[in-house]
Amino acid sequence: MTSLMEKHLTQELRKKYEGVATTNGTTLADIIASGVANPDANVGVYIPDAEALQVFGDLLNPIVVEYHKLGESHQEFRSDLDPSHLTGVGDLDPSGERIATTRIRVARNLANFPLTPGRSLEQRLEIEALDSAAFANLPADLAGTYYSLATMSPEDQADLRERHLLFQEGDAHLEAAGINRDWPHGRGIFLSEGDGYTIFAWVNEEDERFGVITKGGDVRRAFEILTRFLAQLQKNNLEFAFHPRYGYLTSCPTNFGTGMRASVMISLPKLSKGPNFKDLMKSLGLQARGTHGEHSDSVGGTYDVSPSARLGPSEVQIVQTLCDGVTKLLEMEDAEA
Repeated sequence: MTSLMEKHLTQELRKKYEGVATTNGTTLADIIASGVANPDANVGVYIPDAEALQVFGDLLNPIVVEYHKLGESHQEFRSDLDPSHLTGVGDLDPSGERIATTRIRVARNLANFPLTPGRSLEQRLEIEALDSAAFANLPADLAGTYYSLATMSPEDQADLRERHLLFQEGDAHLEAAGINRDWPHGRGIFLSEGDGYTIFAWVNEEDERFGVITKGGDVRRAFEILTRFLAQLQKNNLEFAFHPRYGYLTSCPTNFGTGMRASVMISLPKLSKGPNFKDLMKSLGLQARGTHGEHSDSVGGTYDVSPSARLGPSEVQIVQTLCDGVTKLLEMEDAEA
């Protein structure tokens, strides 16, 4: 398998970028380090800072365009975080029998800082302090507690990971990119528990991750809570890194755009036995992961189902795709003999 980095990094580009660096000191070697160390990578590049997209644009732009299948018509990213723009979206499973949870999260990075591969310890700690200050000034229905990984007990960490609420040190790809540097300092999690929902924020993970988990299939409610949370954080002086064409910037270009993953944990025991299950998902703009996430198997026909697109559609369009597709899947599941 050839990564997109290997495909697009010609000898001419290697020569062109000799001795070239961004203001933050990012070089070609930094961008491709993970892909070089991990030949199994699909993409093979990480972005240490926003300026790299301009300085190393002849390499990075073709990779982004090919991965996200962007046409010439896509010259401007348009965000839409207004839940009122959803059509016919409510509780997808009023009985509560087939959808266990809904989870919507977005990846972000703070503006005026390098992205995670290019951050120093001092910058990670400064970002942690800015995030913590924003979390401390939330209205009552969003308020919660911030926990630093540097001081959290192993028992508490294990409990949160068991509940799929806490990240752990990254894999070999993130290690080679420099994202694990200074672990666990500057990392932490914000948690807010409400009536049937949990708000979470991961600080200095692969990116900043802000999300909501709700019980059952009320996708609209989850989206409404998340958009209120994001708006309040921005009101509390968190500004997110943004590119006019590629949207919200993330360390891995696969998450460019909305940075959103919207999913439901859904039981499809009959449909999933069919030989064309993956093709059906693809036709609906969806992808199915196993019960315990990516690269895991399904347990009892239960899958983590989400739209596959990140850059191109808006946030509202991604949530709409999820709801329309899941509604169709449930109808087809009911129709199975």
